[in-house]
Amino acid sequence: MGESKPGTMKGIWAWPADTKAQDNMLHEIAKEDEYLEILEALEKNPAGLSNAKLDKLLTNNSQWRTLKHMRGLVAVGFVKYDVKLFGNAGEYQITELGKAAVSRIKAGLPPVHHDVETGRDYSLLGRFRWDWS
Repeated sequence: MGESKPGTMKGIWAWPADTKAQDNMLHEIAKEDEYLEILEALEKNPAGLSNAKLDKLLTNNSQWRTLKHMRGLVAVGFVKYDVKLFGNAGEYQITELGKAAVSRIKAGLPPVHHDVETGRDYSLLGRFRWDWS
């Protein structure tokens, strides 16, 4: 993804409109095992999971990493955060977009082609770059 500049946020932060870009993002999510694990756990628990329950599920002993993953998934729109009143723990719940993303990942994504010259990734179902040398 390249070097980050000071103040630049890295990770998944916006769901793209382009299908190829969506596939590339889903590849990024599938590469990071905890994203998919979180989404599948939320799918199994429609009432939602709190931060503590997610930390226990991931068993990575890293609350900041869990929070980073959840911020990315909320930003993309795969997960929503349900605030509870009167001191109860808020819970993360999977959205319809998140359910659709999980089903696309489980169904299998098209492979990604990386163009070395431009630094862009392309789905092999989309643009081919032929090397005649």
